[in-house]
Amino acid sequence: MYKAYELVKGHVKERARDVYEAVEELEGKVAELESKVSELGGIEALEGDILVVKEELKKLRSEFGSRVEQSARSLSNLELKVRKLEESLSRLTGKLENLYTKLENLYTDINNIKTSIDNLKTNINKLETGLSLLNPIVEKLTDIISELNEAMGTRTAYPCHYMDSQGYCEYWRWLDKPKSFKNVKIVHDPNGVRYKVNVRAHPYLCLACPHYSPRVS
Repeated sequence: MYKAYELVKGHVKERARDVYEAVEELEGKVAELESKVSELGGIEALEGDILVVKEELKKLRSEFGSRVEQSARSLSNLELKVRKLEESLSRLTGKLENLYTKLENLYTDINNIKTSIDNLKTNINKLETGLSLLNPIVEKLTDIISELNEAMGTRTAYPCHYMDSQGYCEYWRWLDKPKSFKNVKIVHDPNGVRYKVNVRAHPYLCLACPHYSPRVS
């Protein structure tokens, strides 16, 4: 934009120079004509006309000089406005470049989010596939737990005849004291110290016992 302004400014100056040269050329011709009239012995009528022309040229030079000066001021003001406009345009360009960078970063973030969503969908599909494979296993475990609960209920309702009145198993005698069970009793028999576990407190032990036999009323 500033280059275009410089071109216009140069064109105006060139035209002003042309006008100055034209005025100077007319003044030269008037001076030449005045000299010729003087050589002819002087002709008052022509001398009067020449004076009129000279006054007109003087006025033209003065008027043109005023207009050129005014045009120069206008060009100077225009130059200042152009420079301010260029500065504003430069700031705007910087802001646009910054905005473009932010938009690029945002576009990258959006693509990353899309990739994460696609990965999440893939993992969800895998999880659903795994759950569909686990369903039969879960159903089987549910059946086993149901059977165990039923067996537990039977053993609780019909205690084993090896269980004494306090709930201790008389069949199994442990050589070492069980660390995972509560309600353990020490028993002294001919083979040494033994330990009995209260199966009433730990009824699941009876579930796996091959010697379980319900007590006959």
